[in-house]
Amino acid sequence: MHRGTLPTELFESILSHLCQPDLVQCIHLDRFLSDETQQALVKNSAFVRELHLCDGELYDLLLLSSIPHPSETESNVQVDKPNTSIFTGLRAIELHPLNHSFKVNRGILDLAVQNPFIRRFVVRVDMDPEVLVRLVSECLPNLRDFCLDGNVRLGFRGCPTWRVDIKKLLESLSECIQTVTLRRVYYQPLCTDKEPKVESSVDAARLIRHHHALESLHIDGDLMRRESEILVPFLESCSHRLQSVTGLGMTFLTHPAIVGTLSKIGYAPKVLDGDSFQQCLSDIDLAGVISHSSQWTRIWLETSTIGPRTADAIVDNGANLESLEIVYHGGWEPRMTGSHLQRLLSKAKRLKTLVAHYLVDRDMITATDILSSEWATTLLEHIDFMIDIPRPGDDASSLSPDSPAAQSSRAIQRQVLRRLGQQKNLRKLLIGGKVLSSSIEGYDYQRNCLEMTLDSGLDELAGLKNLEELDIRHMDHRVGVPELMWMTQHFPNLQHVYGIFDAPEYPSEEVDEWLQVHRSDWVN
Repeated sequence: MHRGTLPTELFESILSHLCQPDLVQCIHLDRFLSDETQQALVKNSAFVRELHLCDGELYDLLLLSSIPHPSETESNVQVDKPNTSIFTGLRAIELHPLNHSFKVNRGILDLAVQNPFIRRFVVRVDMDPEVLVRLVSECLPNLRDFCLDGNVRLGFRGCPTWRVDIKKLLESLSECIQTVTLRRVYYQPLCTDKEPKVESSVDAARLIRHHHALESLHIDGDLMRRESEILVPFLESCSHRLQSVTGLGMTFLTHPAIVGTLSKIGYAPKVLDGDSFQQCLSDIDLAGVISHSSQWTRIWLETSTIGPRTADAIVDNGANLESLEIVYHGGWEPRMTGSHLQRLLSKAKRLKTLVAHYLVDRDMITATDILSSEWATTLLEHIDFMIDIPRPGDDASSLSPDSPAAQSSRAIQRQVLRRLGQQKNLRKLLIGGKVLSSSIEGYDYQRNCLEMTLDSGLDELAGLKNLEELDIRHMDHRVGVPELMWMTQHFPNLQHVYGIFDAPEYPSEEVDEWLQVHRSDWVN
């Protein structure tokens, strides 16, 4: 139940009449409550299983029944003397950010102590670091899902934040933990005058926790280049159930100790998102990251990050890829070639998305490459890449449609479109290089003559019944009214046709009129 979505009178009326446990499983509170609503909430508090707090006054109301004695400092809050909470059956708590005083630390501890079956704990408030570690270590024995969304503030009432104990925090988590998410965390050495406690080997062994149930770990922030020191001990406590380790820009895979530990527990990364890199990796380092796993299902990178070694690593380790997206981001050097893409298409049986239009400059996939080997996948839903189909003749002069050169070119175009037509699941298709007039860009003009007409093989795409978007703006297309009528008949789900008016030769008035009358939605 979300307090903010209902008028006060209606909310109080509903809450005061609740009597069944399943009617008040979750309460999301973001406004102060009237006395009547408080009474209704107390009456039904035993039924509440999930509590979200978003208001400072509600923290005081629901977490605190007394204020700690002045002698109680931030680090010596007593867990064994909890205040009484109206909630005793909670399974999940979310604490949202707000301005509050230190006394809330004790209230949160007390709430956790009286709700030992909490399985999900989301923290977005400033807490004393030692209190947070104690809470996780001592008060949440059944915790399954832990999310800590750190505040960018580096201090709390003059003390270092909890971030100094990321290593200790991880190692203190419940052995039942399944999902850990730490966002915007910062590692800072803790300055303290306290003498370190000396523990015997027996005591140390007793304190070691195993996290064999962990399935997902995500950390983003700054670990001050101590990734191995922080992560290796924790990962050593995990098992083969660990399926996802993300964050830190995947740069943890450049640390031999971390990679070795992950390998020992049988973990192989599956998703690589280059957008999260915290630093620019060299071609050798990025290739090394990709080479650590042969189980990649999705790789997203920018053109500026891909060198020849990275390109080879993608092909060598991409047999299980479902999505490869390489987007343009500065630079225009041929780093990954059309032959790389063709080799990948020949081995990736599960590939559904291939986006690499601005991947290369003058080494597009050639028609010869496409026709020389079979594609391993028939599951493609999104295709976007350049394709090299030589123009008939040596210059831009027009040739008779019946000339041998023109007929030969259209035969090649038909074979290429036939290959694309085998991908029955296609929803989005974009092929062709950027075609300009021969006087402006003669080289590209000579390498792209995909007409997209019925004579050149458009009818080979008749099986693409799921096609929703067709982008022909990079083709030297000759789409006319017959082609548009054919698309209407054979592409029942087509929603957009991009580039009708982007051909080197502007379409006829008949094309414009037909679109306005029959399918204006395609071009709007």
